[in-house]
Amino acid sequence: MKLTILMNGPSLIETYKKIDTSSDVLGCNHFADHELYQRLKPDFYMFIDPYFWRDDVREVLKSNRTKTFKILKASYPKKYIVQNPEAKNYLSNLGGAFSKSQYEVLKWRYSIAGKNIYDYVSFSNPIVRLLNQIGFLTISPSNVAFGALHWAKLKKYSEIDLHGCDFSIFKNLTVDQGNRLCLHFEHFYGESDELVFRNKKTDELQKVEDELLKWRRFFIYMNELAKQLERADQRVINFSKSSMLQCFERSDD
Repeated sequence: MKLTILMNGPSLIETYKKIDTSSDVLGCNHFADHELYQRLKPDFYMFIDPYFWRDDVREVLKSNRTKTFKILKASYPKKYIVQNPEAKNYLSNLGGAFSKSQYEVLKWRYSIAGKNIYDYVSFSNPIVRLLNQIGFLTISPSNVAFGALHWAKLKKYSEIDLHGCDFSIFKNLTVDQGNRLCLHFEHFYGESDELVFRNKKTDELQKVEDELLKWRRFFIYMNELAKQLERADQRVINFSKSSMLQCFERSDD
């Protein structure tokens, strides 16, 4: 059983012709904004980032999601995989195909007393590793790539093809003459230059050391998730030639 995961990195536009169309296909986030969505017609669609359903986010983000939702209201995904019941309730009330689709809330267990334990406890801790191996703990849902691979693990896909999972956007960070952290966003569906904020609610700007620390955690999480998949005999092939991930086998193509 194979799953093709479509992330939104710029390399997707170079590899989509290699997608195994006989496999299950999962899209995410703003994938629907590009005409590839109409061509590939993903079976599943994932929303992990709370800005897709929360009201306390910046207005520009609400505008971006509205564009994506307008396209998704038409048809295609037979199931949405979401982070929590709040997301399910929000999306199912949008009307159109959203009200007719199936929903699955991902099973996560990554915090204690509201704190993400992986920010405080190393995976080298044998107790944490054991709890993770038996399924008591999971990776934090801080990136949709984690969500997609975690879901693939739960569904026991024996083969997982990764497209557009570049994990390299941090290389586009700069600091302007006002000492503001900026990022040149690159996705397969377009580019933009934006300021980097601490989160999607506030207008407080991010500090470069905190942004780089976040990416360090992302790589640690992904490396651990790769080990979990390997232990479960679930093979992951990374098709992105520009990906910074070292933890998955690369495609020969």
